[in-house]
Amino acid sequence: MRFVNQKILDWLRVFRAHTAPATVCLVLAGYLWQIQPDFTALIVALFAIISHWLGYGHNSLMDAAMGYDLRDPNKKHFPLVAGRIELRKAHIVIHYGMLAMIILAAAASLEGANPAMSLLGLVLWIAGGQAYDDGLSKESKYGFIPIAVCWTGAVMWAYFLSHREIVSGAEALFLYVFVLTVYQIGWCGHMKEMEVGERSNILVRLGARVEDGVFRPGFSAAFAVFVKFLQVLLMYALVDGREWWKTAWFAGNLIFQAYVTYIHVKPKRWERMKVIRDLVKEQIASIFYPLPLAMGVWALPLMAFSISYFIVFNKKLWGTDLAPRV
Repeated sequence: MRFVNQKILDWLRVFRAHTAPATVCLVLAGYLWQIQPDFTALIVALFAIISHWLGYGHNSLMDAAMGYDLRDPNKKHFPLVAGRIELRKAHIVIHYGMLAMIILAAAASLEGANPAMSLLGLVLWIAGGQAYDDGLSKESKYGFIPIAVCWTGAVMWAYFLSHREIVSGAEALFLYVFVLTVYQIGWCGHMKEMEVGERSNILVRLGARVEDGVFRPGFSAAFAVFVKFLQVLLMYALVDGREWWKTAWFAGNLIFQAYVTYIHVKPKRWERMKVIRDLVKEQIASIFYPLPLAMGVWALPLMAFSISYFIVFNKKLWGTDLAPRV
Protein backbone atom coordinates (compact mmCIF):
# COMPACT_ATOMS: atom_id res chain seq x y z
CA MET A 1 0.00 0.00 0.00
CA ARG A 2 2.82 2.41 0.81
CA PHE A 3 4.39 1.67 -2.59
CA VAL A 4 1.08 2.41 -4.32
CA ASN A 5 0.69 5.68 -2.41
CA GLN A 6 4.22 6.77 -3.32
CA LYS A 7 3.62 5.89 -6.97
CA ILE A 8 0.46 8.03 -6.99
CA LEU A 9 2.37 10.91 -5.40
CA ASP A 10 5.10 10.56 -8.03
CA TRP A 11 2.55 10.79 -10.83
CA LEU A 12 1.07 13.91 -9.19
CA ARG A 13 4.59 15.36 -9.03
CA VAL A 14 5.02 14.73 -12.75
CA PHE A 15 1.65 16.44 -13.32
CA ARG A 16 2.77 19.30 -11.01
CA ALA A 17 -0.66 18.93 -9.50
CA HIS A 18 -0.01 21.51 -6.79
CA THR A 19 -0.42 24.40 -9.27
CA ALA A 20 -3.73 23.25 -10.81
CA PRO A 21 -5.67 26.12 -9.15
CA ALA A 22 -3.84 28.55 -11.47
CA THR A 23 -5.48 26.93 -14.48
CA VAL A 24 -8.86 26.66 -12.75
CA CYS A 25 -8.85 30.34 -11.75
CA LEU A 26 -7.90 31.70 -15.17
CA VAL A 27 -10.21 29.38 -17.10
CA LEU A 28 -13.14 30.22 -14.82
CA ALA A 29 -12.33 33.94 -15.08
CA GLY A 30 -12.97 33.55 -18.81
CA TYR A 31 -15.98 31.28 -18.54
CA LEU A 32 -17.70 33.35 -15.85
CA TRP A 33 -16.73 36.82 -17.03
CA GLN A 34 -19.64 39.01 -15.86
CA ILE A 35 -22.17 36.16 -15.77
CA GLN A 36 -23.65 34.13 -12.92
CA PRO A 37 -22.14 30.72 -12.11
CA ASP A 38 -24.09 27.60 -13.02
CA PHE A 39 -23.51 23.86 -12.68
CA THR A 40 -21.58 23.83 -15.95
CA ALA A 41 -18.92 26.00 -14.29
CA LEU A 42 -18.13 23.11 -11.94
CA ILE A 43 -17.64 20.79 -14.93
CA VAL A 44 -15.37 23.38 -16.57
CA ALA A 45 -13.36 23.63 -13.31
CA LEU A 46 -12.92 19.85 -13.12
CA PHE A 47 -11.88 19.78 -16.77
CA ALA A 48 -9.36 22.55 -16.04
CA ILE A 49 -7.78 20.50 -13.24
CA ILE A 50 -7.35 17.40 -15.42
CA SER A 51 -6.11 19.42 -18.39
CA HIS A 52 -3.60 21.15 -16.10
CA TRP A 53 -2.29 17.80 -14.84
CA LEU A 54 -1.85 16.49 -18.37
CA GLY A 55 -0.49 19.73 -19.82
CA TYR A 56 2.09 20.20 -17.08
CA GLY A 57 2.79 16.48 -17.19
CA HIS A 58 3.62 16.89 -20.87
CA ASN A 59 6.04 19.71 -19.98
CA SER A 60 7.72 17.53 -17.33
CA LEU A 61 7.89 14.61 -19.76
CA MET A 62 9.46 16.56 -22.61
CA ASP A 63 11.98 18.33 -20.35
CA ALA A 64 13.10 14.92 -19.10
CA ALA A 65 12.93 13.10 -22.47
CA MET A 66 14.99 15.82 -24.20
CA GLY A 67 17.57 15.73 -21.41
CA TYR A 68 17.16 19.24 -20.02
CA ASP A 69 16.05 18.23 -16.53
CA LEU A 70 18.84 15.66 -16.38
CA ARG A 71 21.35 18.53 -16.43
CA ASP A 72 19.60 20.56 -13.73
CA PRO A 73 20.86 19.66 -10.23
CA ASN A 74 17.75 21.19 -8.68
CA LYS A 75 15.56 18.59 -10.43
CA LYS A 76 17.41 15.37 -9.64
CA HIS A 77 14.55 14.42 -7.27
CA PHE A 78 11.91 14.60 -10.05
CA PRO A 79 10.29 11.18 -10.64
CA LEU A 80 11.17 11.07 -14.36
CA VAL A 81 14.76 12.14 -13.69
CA ALA A 82 15.24 9.77 -10.75
CA GLY A 83 13.76 6.90 -12.77
CA ARG A 84 10.86 6.20 -10.42
CA ILE A 85 8.50 6.57 -13.40
CA GLU A 86 9.56 5.22 -16.80
CA LEU A 87 9.53 7.61 -19.75
CA ARG A 88 7.69 5.00 -21.84
CA LYS A 89 4.81 4.82 -19.37
CA ALA A 90 4.70 8.60 -19.06
CA HIS A 91 4.45 8.96 -22.85
CA ILE A 92 1.53 6.55 -22.98
CA VAL A 93 -0.43 8.03 -20.06
CA ILE A 94 0.14 11.68 -20.91
CA HIS A 95 -0.19 11.62 -24.69
CA TYR A 96 -3.28 9.42 -24.77
CA GLY A 97 -4.72 11.49 -21.93
CA MET A 98 -4.08 14.71 -23.85
CA LEU A 99 -5.72 13.27 -26.95
CA ALA A 100 -8.85 12.43 -24.97
CA MET A 101 -8.96 15.89 -23.37
CA ILE A 102 -8.55 17.63 -26.75
CA ILE A 103 -11.47 15.64 -28.16
CA LEU A 104 -13.63 16.54 -25.14
CA ALA A 105 -12.63 20.21 -25.34
CA ALA A 106 -13.47 20.33 -29.06
CA ALA A 107 -16.84 18.70 -28.41
CA ALA A 108 -17.53 21.30 -25.72
CA SER A 109 -16.61 24.08 -28.16
CA LEU A 110 -19.07 22.78 -30.72
CA GLU A 111 -21.83 22.89 -28.09
CA GLY A 112 -20.74 26.29 -26.76
CA ALA A 113 -22.13 29.78 -27.34
CA ASN A 114 -19.61 30.63 -30.07
CA PRO A 115 -18.15 27.40 -31.51
CA ALA A 116 -15.78 29.03 -34.03
CA MET A 117 -14.09 31.35 -31.53
CA SER A 118 -13.97 28.68 -28.83
CA LEU A 119 -12.28 26.29 -31.29
CA LEU A 120 -9.82 29.06 -32.20
CA GLY A 121 -8.96 29.40 -28.52
CA LEU A 122 -8.49 25.63 -28.29
CA VAL A 123 -6.11 25.65 -31.29
CA LEU A 124 -4.05 28.45 -29.71
CA TRP A 125 -4.06 26.58 -26.40
CA ILE A 126 -2.74 23.36 -27.96
CA ALA A 127 -0.34 24.88 -30.49
CA GLY A 128 1.21 27.32 -28.02
CA GLY A 129 1.64 24.66 -25.38
CA GLN A 130 3.17 22.15 -27.79
CA ALA A 131 5.60 24.69 -29.21
CA TYR A 132 6.72 25.67 -25.72
CA ASP A 133 7.02 22.13 -24.33
CA ASP A 134 8.69 20.62 -27.39
CA GLY A 135 11.80 22.78 -27.29
CA LEU A 136 11.16 26.52 -27.41
CA SER A 137 11.07 26.74 -23.60
CA LYS A 138 14.73 25.69 -23.52
CA GLU A 139 16.11 26.82 -26.88
CA SER A 140 14.58 30.24 -27.55
CA LYS A 141 14.93 33.34 -25.40
CA TYR A 142 11.41 34.23 -26.56
CA GLY A 143 9.97 30.92 -25.39
CA PHE A 144 7.62 32.80 -23.09
CA ILE A 145 5.62 33.98 -26.13
CA PRO A 146 4.15 30.60 -27.20
CA ILE A 147 3.22 29.73 -23.60
CA ALA A 148 1.55 33.15 -23.28
CA VAL A 149 -0.41 32.31 -26.46
CA CYS A 150 -1.26 28.94 -24.87
CA TRP A 151 -2.72 30.44 -21.68
CA THR A 152 -4.58 33.16 -23.59
CA GLY A 153 -6.06 30.47 -25.84
CA ALA A 154 -7.24 28.48 -22.80
CA VAL A 155 -9.08 31.52 -21.45
CA MET A 156 -10.56 32.26 -24.89
CA TRP A 157 -11.74 28.66 -25.20
CA ALA A 158 -13.59 28.92 -21.88
CA TYR A 159 -14.91 32.44 -22.51
CA PHE A 160 -16.57 31.55 -25.81
CA LEU A 161 -18.16 28.46 -24.31
CA SER A 162 -20.48 30.84 -22.44
CA HIS A 163 -20.38 34.07 -24.49
CA ARG A 164 -21.51 34.65 -28.05
CA GLU A 165 -19.51 37.86 -28.42
CA ILE A 166 -16.95 39.97 -26.59
CA VAL A 167 -18.47 42.00 -23.75
CA SER A 168 -16.95 44.90 -21.85
CA GLY A 169 -13.54 44.08 -20.40
CA ALA A 170 -13.09 40.73 -22.16
CA GLU A 171 -10.37 42.03 -24.51
CA ALA A 172 -8.49 43.38 -21.50
CA LEU A 173 -8.83 39.98 -19.80
CA PHE A 174 -7.24 38.19 -22.78
CA LEU A 175 -4.38 40.71 -22.93
CA TYR A 176 -3.96 40.56 -19.15
CA VAL A 177 -3.53 36.78 -19.25
CA PHE A 178 -0.99 37.13 -22.08
CA VAL A 179 1.12 39.74 -20.24
CA LEU A 180 0.71 37.92 -16.92
CA THR A 181 2.16 34.78 -18.52
CA VAL A 182 5.04 36.71 -20.09
CA TYR A 183 6.03 37.87 -16.61
CA GLN A 184 5.47 34.57 -14.86
CA ILE A 185 7.47 32.60 -17.43
CA GLY A 186 9.84 35.24 -18.78
CA TRP A 187 10.80 36.47 -15.31
CA CYS A 188 9.61 34.06 -12.61
CA GLY A 189 10.28 30.88 -14.57
CA HIS A 190 13.77 31.95 -15.55
CA MET A 191 14.63 33.30 -12.11
CA LYS A 192 14.37 29.89 -10.48
CA GLU A 193 16.69 28.47 -13.15
CA MET A 194 19.41 31.13 -12.91
CA GLU A 195 21.97 28.59 -11.73
CA VAL A 196 21.55 26.47 -14.87
CA GLY A 197 22.24 29.28 -17.33
CA GLU A 198 20.14 27.86 -20.19
CA ARG A 199 20.44 29.54 -23.57
CA SER A 200 16.71 30.35 -23.45
CA ASN A 201 17.03 32.36 -20.23
CA ILE A 202 16.32 35.91 -21.33
CA LEU A 203 17.39 37.23 -17.92
CA VAL A 204 20.89 35.84 -18.46
CA ARG A 205 20.89 37.32 -21.96
CA LEU A 206 20.09 40.70 -20.38
CA GLY A 207 23.00 40.49 -17.95
CA ALA A 208 21.43 38.87 -14.89
CA ARG A 209 23.78 36.59 -12.98
CA VAL A 210 24.47 34.95 -9.65
CA GLU A 211 27.96 35.93 -8.61
CA ASP A 212 29.61 35.18 -5.27
CA GLY A 213 26.24 34.15 -3.87
CA VAL A 214 24.56 37.42 -4.90
CA PHE A 215 21.89 37.91 -7.57
CA ARG A 216 22.63 40.89 -9.82
CA PRO A 217 19.83 41.73 -12.28
CA GLY A 218 21.70 43.72 -14.92
CA PHE A 219 19.38 45.02 -17.65
CA SER A 220 16.85 42.27 -16.86
CA ALA A 221 15.40 44.64 -14.24
CA ALA A 222 14.19 46.90 -17.06
CA PHE A 223 12.48 43.91 -18.72
CA ALA A 224 10.67 43.05 -15.46
CA VAL A 225 9.57 46.64 -14.80
CA PHE A 226 8.33 47.13 -18.37
CA VAL A 227 6.24 43.93 -18.41
CA LYS A 228 4.87 44.66 -14.95
CA PHE A 229 3.94 48.20 -16.11
CA LEU A 230 1.91 46.69 -18.96
CA GLN A 231 0.27 44.32 -16.49
CA VAL A 232 -0.73 47.21 -14.21
CA LEU A 233 -2.25 49.11 -17.15
CA LEU A 234 -4.35 46.07 -17.96
CA MET A 235 -5.27 45.64 -14.29
CA TYR A 236 -6.79 49.12 -14.48
CA ALA A 237 -8.51 48.35 -17.79
CA LEU A 238 -10.22 45.37 -16.14
CA VAL A 239 -11.95 47.68 -13.63
CA ASP A 240 -15.28 48.10 -15.42
CA GLY A 241 -17.29 50.82 -13.68
CA ARG A 242 -16.35 52.83 -10.63
CA GLU A 243 -17.69 50.81 -7.69
CA TRP A 244 -15.64 51.60 -4.61
CA TRP A 245 -14.63 47.99 -4.00
CA LYS A 246 -13.22 47.62 -7.51
CA THR A 247 -11.14 50.77 -7.07
CA ALA A 248 -9.96 49.54 -3.66
CA TRP A 249 -9.12 46.10 -5.12
CA PHE A 250 -7.09 47.73 -7.88
CA ALA A 251 -5.30 50.10 -5.49
CA GLY A 252 -4.37 47.34 -3.06
CA ASN A 253 -3.05 45.14 -5.85
CA LEU A 254 -1.18 48.05 -7.39
CA ILE A 255 0.71 48.64 -4.13
CA PHE A 256 1.46 44.94 -3.75
CA GLN A 257 2.66 44.59 -7.34
CA ALA A 258 4.99 47.56 -6.93
CA TYR A 259 6.40 46.00 -3.76
CA VAL A 260 6.98 42.51 -5.19
CA THR A 261 8.51 43.91 -8.38
CA TYR A 262 11.04 45.78 -6.27
CA ILE A 263 11.76 42.61 -4.28
CA HIS A 264 12.20 40.66 -7.52
CA VAL A 265 14.61 43.02 -9.30
CA LYS A 266 16.81 44.30 -6.50
CA PRO A 267 20.29 42.78 -6.00
CA LYS A 268 20.14 40.25 -3.15
CA ARG A 269 21.79 37.25 -1.59
CA TRP A 270 20.90 34.22 -3.67
CA GLU A 271 18.74 31.81 -1.69
CA ARG A 272 16.81 29.81 -4.26
CA MET A 273 13.94 28.63 -2.02
CA LYS A 274 13.42 32.15 -0.65
CA VAL A 275 13.41 33.51 -4.20
CA ILE A 276 10.78 30.92 -5.18
CA ARG A 277 8.61 31.90 -2.20
CA ASP A 278 8.72 35.54 -3.33
CA LEU A 279 7.84 34.50 -6.89
CA VAL A 280 4.90 32.39 -5.68
CA LYS A 281 3.40 35.34 -3.77
CA GLU A 282 3.40 37.45 -6.93
CA GLN A 283 1.96 34.63 -9.01
CA ILE A 284 -0.93 34.03 -6.61
CA ALA A 285 -1.79 37.74 -6.41
CA SER A 286 -1.68 38.18 -10.20
CA ILE A 287 -3.81 35.11 -10.90
CA PHE A 288 -6.35 36.08 -8.23
CA TYR A 289 -6.67 39.70 -9.41
CA PRO A 290 -9.28 39.26 -12.20
CA LEU A 291 -11.46 36.82 -10.24
CA PRO A 292 -13.63 39.26 -8.22
CA LEU A 293 -13.93 41.46 -11.32
CA ALA A 294 -15.15 38.45 -13.31
CA MET A 295 -17.49 36.74 -10.86
CA GLY A 296 -18.00 39.06 -7.88
CA VAL A 297 -18.56 37.43 -4.50
CA TRP A 298 -18.26 33.94 -6.02
CA ALA A 299 -14.53 34.58 -6.29
CA LEU A 300 -14.14 34.27 -2.51
CA PRO A 301 -14.82 30.51 -2.21
CA LEU A 302 -12.72 29.90 -5.34
CA MET A 303 -9.74 31.77 -3.86
CA ALA A 304 -10.15 29.99 -0.50
CA PHE A 305 -10.27 26.61 -2.27
CA SER A 306 -7.25 27.48 -4.41
CA ILE A 307 -5.07 28.45 -1.46
CA SER A 308 -6.13 25.41 0.57
CA TYR A 309 -5.54 23.07 -2.39
CA PHE A 310 -2.11 24.59 -3.09
CA ILE A 311 -0.94 24.33 0.53
CA VAL A 312 -2.18 20.76 0.99
CA PHE A 313 -0.77 19.46 -2.30
CA ASN A 314 2.48 21.38 -1.89
CA LYS A 315 3.00 19.88 1.55
CA LYS A 316 2.11 16.37 0.40
CA LEU A 317 4.13 16.41 -2.82
CA TRP A 318 7.16 18.51 -1.93
CA GLY A 319 7.19 18.75 1.87
CA THR A 320 7.17 22.56 1.87
CA ASP A 321 4.57 25.16 2.79
CA LEU A 322 4.73 27.70 -0.04
CA ALA A 323 7.79 27.16 -2.23
CA PRO A 324 7.62 23.88 -4.19
CA ARG A 325 10.90 22.08 -4.91
CA VAL A 326 10.71 22.64 -8.66
